[in-house]
Amino acid sequence: LYFCGDEHLYAIDEETGMTGAFGLNEGFFSGKYLLNLDGEKIRNIIVGSAGGGNTQYTLPIVYGEKEGWKGVKISINGLKGGHSGVDIHPPRLNAIKVIIDGVIALGKKVDLALSSITGGTVQNAIPRAALCEIMVPAGQRDEAVKILEKWKADLLRDQRENEPSMEIGIEETEERKVLKTPSSEALCTFLYTIPHGALSFEANGSIQTSNNLAAVKAGEATIEIFLSSRSSVKKELRELREQLRALGGRYGASVTQGATYPGWVSDRNSPFLALVTRSYEHVLKKEIVLTTVHGGLECGVLSRLDPELQIVSIGPDIDGAHTPEERVSIESVAILWDVLMDVVENMGILAC
Repeated sequence: LYFCGDEHLYAIDEETGMTGAFGLNEGFFSGKYLLNLDGEKIRNIIVGSAGGGNTQYTLPIVYGEKEGWKGVKISINGLKGGHSGVDIHPPRLNAIKVIIDGVIALGKKVDLALSSITGGTVQNAIPRAALCEIMVPAGQRDEAVKILEKWKADLLRDQRENEPSMEIGIEETEERKVLKTPSSEALCTFLYTIPHGALSFEANGSIQTSNNLAAVKAGEATIEIFLSSRSSVKKELRELREQLRALGGRYGASVTQGATYPGWVSDRNSPFLALVTRSYEHVLKKEIVLTTVHGGLECGVLSRLDPELQIVSIGPDIDGAHTPEERVSIESVAILWDVLMDVVENMGILAC
């Protein structure tokens, strides 16, 4: 984060809870103009962002054995994944949802029991990979593999354009343990029921509220499920989190919900916004786009510390955010620097 004038602030943990921003107190700022450098697209000036919060479910588990049953492993890899806010709308797939759909479809044709399921990494990224191990009666394993291979072929064909790098693995294993509690049916239904994706839209078509089924981690004694919710409407975010809490209760999960971070709406008549727009257009010789993002910015937290603070957010071109393919355009960083210098050089205009 850069504050025009002689002040600079580098806040920690922006991606994992904004703890740095939340740690600041009222009166911290001496200036009245804040230029946030967390945007992801040249030519865009961000004037609003979504609020959000995380949910964690914890389910106690008990394992058992199935005599005369044999294992099958299903894996999903190579999905696009992406930012759980700006990339949450279709057609990107969620690896956890994909693998659960496959298991539920298989369960309609053969007997099965879950051994384990894991997927995703962090709460603010769409899951790119997932792994599930199941067991089926020994006499039905060949049929189960055949059904899964058909499911795999159909999915790869239907999603080739949306997920060109998707890989699906199906292999026989010697796994013997199965989940006794919760039952396979209950866990699959729970994961299937958790909402994922855009849930409501603004009048202009932008995403208003969304939820990300981010990760599932099965341990020796518990299964943990992690979600990330976002909304530009405080009431919708509150209601969504209440629904998620109630959903966890129905399936016997303990529910942990951390503090929410606020959304942010900039004053479009702000003199500082006018200055940044002028500087941007001076450097690029192009018209600038004012936009909002469905991601969360620290601007929402920082604006609460001083209601008179004028805030604008800009940034370089960033592709593949929150994925292993994340990259930044070096050329756009140079452009951003020129814009920043032009803003600093002309700050005197605001004193007139």
